[in-house]
Amino acid sequence: MAVWRLWRLWILCGVALLAIEDGSGLIIGGCEQGSVDVVEESDPSFSCDALRTRLQWTVYNDKMETIFSGVCFRLRCSFWNKFYLPVDLKYFANEYGRSTLTMKGITRNSARTLSCNDSLTYARCDLRIIAKPVYRDCSVSISNWMVTGSCTVTGMYSSDNNYTCKWREDKKEEFGGFQTSLTSYINNSRTYTKGVCSFAKPMPLTRGNYTYSVSVSPGADDYFNKQIYIDKPYGVQINHNCPEYVFEGSDVSCTCYASRTVSPPALLVWEGRNNATLLLINVNRRLDQQQFTCRLEWTPDGSTKQNTSYILKVAYGPLDAVITTSEMKTEYETETITLTCTATDVYPSAVFQWNVTCYNRTDYRDSSTCSFNFTEKIKSLAILCKASNTYYHQANVSRVYILSSLGRPQANTGRPNAGLIGGIIAAVLLVLIVVAVLIVFIIKRRKDPVYDTTRKPDENEHSYEGLPLSRPKLLPTAVFRAGAGDETATSPDSDEHHYEEMTMTGQNAPQHTDSIYVLRCRRLFPAMTSSHN
Repeated sequence: MAVWRLWRLWILCGVALLAIEDGSGLIIGGCEQGSVDVVEESDPSFSCDALRTRLQWTVYNDKMETIFSGVCFRLRCSFWNKFYLPVDLKYFANEYGRSTLTMKGITRNSARTLSCNDSLTYARCDLRIIAKPVYRDCSVSISNWMVTGSCTVTGMYSSDNNYTCKWREDKKEEFGGFQTSLTSYINNSRTYTKGVCSFAKPMPLTRGNYTYSVSVSPGADDYFNKQIYIDKPYGVQINHNCPEYVFEGSDVSCTCYASRTVSPPALLVWEGRNNATLLLINVNRRLDQQQFTCRLEWTPDGSTKQNTSYILKVAYGPLDAVITTSEMKTEYETETITLTCTATDVYPSAVFQWNVTCYNRTDYRDSSTCSFNFTEKIKSLAILCKASNTYYHQANVSRVYILSSLGRPQANTGRPNAGLIGGIIAAVLLVLIVVAVLIVFIIKRRKDPVYDTTRKPDENEHSYEGLPLSRPKLLPTAVFRAGAGDETATSPDSDEHHYEEMTMTGQNAPQHTDSIYVLRCRRLFPAMTSSHN
């Protein structure tokens, strides 16, 4: 009998020990890690299993004051609710004796700690009441060979006032965080926190896709995801759209670019300008042949580099055009004319247009030679040569060369309209000047005193007053003979002077023939007749 009692006591102790060992692993379902985030105004539910038929739940506030207590025994549950916490407590009879506790509409001030225990075991769960964050303006991009990400997070709340954020690359390493101070604000009488979660790190150098995600605590992980593609520019060439020639005085705006798109885009800059656009204002010929270099850079360390050059060529002119006659050949009634039109101060070269058909023409960098036929039937011909800049035809000058019959040059004028008009004006002015000179000469002749002082000498009368004593030898004698309109002049002997009177036949003979005699004598003997003045 004593042995049986001893055996029974040993069995009871073994069962108790097993119960204690098994009960030492009491776990609250829904809070397996001993703590859990509970979203404000949600309905969290927890469970507790035990071998005992009696199970007790207890809820504490942030000051560890009991605000709820409930006991479940033999399928019946009773509770004590100091703050009228909306709790649904149930008990289910199963192999372990399971009880569930549901808190409805939990708030940041309603509960902080939860415990479950039976007569031998105890389990605890810390509740962190949270408000889920709101993500705004999230982005990930590459700039200056750095990958940067940013997210503005608002509406955060955590009962333990602990806030963290982190970024991941392909869900591996973690980086980033709240780079600025968090701030609090009130919405609907509740306090919330906001901040900016960001990161910046060197971009990957291996080609491929990379996914970046952000998570905030309290809140859900990996809320935002962004994928970027890295493509190293193997075999990329640099080009530019700069013009070969730029006319002097104009502006230049051109860009260098990569032959294909890469990700991230390669850095393209003109040396000394830090920009992919080359801008030159009012280009001067002093910049001719100046070299500009565009540089491509890729990767943070600048190990990938390529260059391309652009040599600026400044075009200008022509300033003027000149036509010269280089050759004239006459054959029968046709004359072959060869003219050369030369453009001055022109670069890189000039192009020429003639208004005649050249049967032989040779063009050079700044001149053109044209040969053509010119016949007597053509009284005059205006030859027009127009010289233009090779690359900028709007820059041009013209010259007109006028030929008369048999190819005699008449004028070599400037631009066609101005030359013709100028030639006409010059001819008119010349005619007017000649007419004016003739008029003045006639007026002076009429006012000459010889018409008033001359007289017809008497027969055999010769007056030599004022005649110098020494006369020049071989003094000529003018003999004027009248009759039948004849007038002859002979040379008499050295000392003989004859002055035959010229008579006019007819009824209307002039009455002042003496003036004519004296005038002609004056022409023959100016010294003798000087006394009459």
